[in-house]
Amino acid sequence: MSEKEIKLTGGRSTESVVKIGNHVHRTISSNAPFIHELLKHLEKNNFPFSPRFIGMDEKGREILSFIKGEIPNGEEFNQQQITKAVKILRQFHDIAAQSDLCKNEETICHNDFSPWNIIFENNIPVGIIDFDDAAPGSRVDDLAYFIWTFLELGNDLIEEETQIEKLVFICKEYNLADPENIVDAIIKQQNRILKFRKNVVKNEINLEKKEFSKNKIQSITADLEWIKTRRTKIENSLNQNLLF
Repeated sequence: MSEKEIKLTGGRSTESVVKIGNHVHRTISSNAPFIHELLKHLEKNNFPFSPRFIGMDEKGREILSFIKGEIPNGEEFNQQQITKAVKILRQFHDIAAQSDLCKNEETICHNDFSPWNIIFENNIPVGIIDFDDAAPGSRVDDLAYFIWTFLELGNDLIEEETQIEKLVFICKEYNLADPENIVDAIIKQQNRILKFRKNVVKNEINLEKKEFSKNKIQSITADLEWIKTRRTKIENSLNQNLLF
């Protein structure tokens, strides 16, 4: 008797994700061969925070190991949680940088290292999921996306000074070599997702997805304005705390 398929939530790139026993079965993306090689490289180098690639099932879905835990639900993250997530990202970049998959780039970027793709257990980050957008790139771009999404830059309910302090703290914890580029990198990531959302609105037939992207366009536009109008404050804080 075959085991029951349990639908999983979390992640945004793949709709068909189920748990069968202790494994996750996912519809593969066009990037699947690259992802599988990356996951095997991470496993070979004892990176403990990514799923293991097991193989393919009879329906052509990839089989991955299951990471126990849950996806956070909209809370503001504390310093301990942020520190752990930054260390996971740094370790991922360091190990990925040793792979031939990087081509001529600095490392492999996850490109969606965000709360909806981080598994928490006992309120602490313990794993990364959804590597569908992974590709060679620059550390600062991946870190910028993390900063934007984890801190919810642009959220008016969070004090501006608190946001800037956390932004600087993240750059310091990561030991970012080029923190003076972080504001431009955040803007670059916001524009990347803004372009994606506009394409969804233009081309998507599913009305629910179209409406979701319309709302996201509004919030991303507001986030862009937030970071641009605070560029000087952020750069001054970076200069005072990180740059020599």
